[in-house]
Amino acid sequence: MVTTVLLLQHGEKQRAPGDPSLTPRGTAQAVASARCTAALAPVALLSSPLARALETIAPLSDMLDLGVDIDPRLRERVNLRAGESSEAFIRAWSRSTSDRSWTPPRGRSSLSTARDMICALESHAVDDATVVLATHGGATVDLLRSVLGDAELERRAPGLILQGVPGGAVTALVRHDGTWEVDAIADDSHVPSDQRSGHAPE
Repeated sequence: MVTTVLLLQHGEKQRAPGDPSLTPRGTAQAVASARCTAALAPVALLSSPLARALETIAPLSDMLDLGVDIDPRLRERVNLRAGESSEAFIRAWSRSTSDRSWTPPRGRSSLSTARDMICALESHAVDDATVVLATHGGATVDLLRSVLGDAELERRAPGLILQGVPGGAVTALVRHDGTWEVDAIADDSHVPSDQRSGHAPE
């Protein structure tokens, strides 16, 4: 019995605080990801409640005529809030990346984010089927750090912990006999080269 969960990284977002939407490039990344993941015939779609994740999974929802359920556990670890300086956000992001147990004033620790992500995987996994979860780079990396350990993650995806996940990338986890294995990490090969953006933690 093989269960697959695909973590879909949101597309490139507008550089604005709060809950920004995708850029035109981010929308193109979402369409490219939808074409790729639709071929795997997922049976359920889940998303973070943030606009950039919902907008990323929308093309896949339309292609498959499947609704999207919201799971707050898929939110980003730290989000730039309206009225917050970029410098304060970067400090909180950096500290919560280096000290996985530290909880930012308005966010979650890296360890608690990973636990939430693992619980979400367990909650939404469907036996012998594929499920897609639209989420965020920091949350995906936090999950991978807990599942693989930092050394193995760095070996398999050099620089990912600090650089983040590129827009529209797909990370695949497969469950065999109750154990999660990482099948692919931040794969954006389905996104045309002229539509790719840099890595982004959130």
